[in-house]
Amino acid sequence: MDVKQPRPTRPPVRNVSQQDLQRRVIQTTVPQPTPARPQVTPRPPQAISLKAPKISRLWRGFQVVMSVLILLAVLGIGWWLWQSEEKNAQTAIDTSKYQAAFLVNGQAYYGKLKPFTDTAMKMTDVYYLQPKKDAETSAENSEQAADEQNSVELIKLGEEIHGPEDEVIILIDQLLYYENLKSDSKLVKSIERYKQTQVR
Repeated sequence: MDVKQPRPTRPPVRNVSQQDLQRRVIQTTVPQPTPARPQVTPRPPQAISLKAPKISRLWRGFQVVMSVLILLAVLGIGWWLWQSEEKNAQTAIDTSKYQAAFLVNGQAYYGKLKPFTDTAMKMTDVYYLQPKKDAETSAENSEQAADEQNSVELIKLGEEIHGPEDEVIILIDQLLYYENLKSDSKLVKSIERYKQTQVR
């Protein structure tokens, strides 16, 4: 006797309408929205640098050295001027006047005297008196001759035949004494007249 096996039952077929099919097609074809990316804020434009290029180390070193040298020079000049004023105050020399320096050998010089070293003095714009060679004097220098007692004449140092410079270094041990001359002295007036004739 043959036993018939039961046939497997199929699930009932569901009727799908055309609208459902269209919806499914549309759902599968519509692109899925992509996730939003975080917004990146743009960087502000960089400002253009107007600074000068960097100075080299060598140039900076040169500037430092020059600054130090200039400072030392200014300090040195100031110290020298201060020392000169101190020495003039100690020696009682009036730099606005002429001085007369009398040496132990009897020679006298007239000019601007100032301390030079610890053992010497320096005189510039130097004059000295010399006995006149000619007894006769012209009318032009008769007044000067009368002022100088008609026996001596004023000589400017530097006009000699050997051409010395217009300065004298006087050793202190050879200096007998010196004195400031008054501005209205006869010798100072003779010096001023001499300078006026040289300007002309």
